[in-house]
Amino acid sequence: MKTFRVQVVGACVFCVLSVLTLWACNDGDGQLPHDDPGRANPEGAGLANPADTKCIEQGYRVEYLWRDGVPVRSLCVNDRTGSNCEAWAWFREECSLDPS
Repeated sequence: MKTFRVQVVGACVFCVLSVLTLWACNDGDGQLPHDDPGRANPEGAGLANPADTKCIEQGYRVEYLWRDGVPVRSLCVNDRTGSNCEAWAWFREECSLDPS
């Protein structure tokens, strides 16, 4: 019985610490950043996406595709021609934004 009680207390402590950690990491509004196509790194993310960063550095625009409030893909967009490529495909040179 004593072992069971220790396991329950341990599980409760783990749960409380997990909730406190998640609460401490929250920025306060509990929402993901809104779509902001001109940014290489959505607010709140730790590191810039190299494909998005290169896209912006080359003078193109990044557009995020969202599903249920979560960014699921980014496009590199050439506003002059209207063409676009999935950012990683463009980064790997599998897609071109300039007319050939």
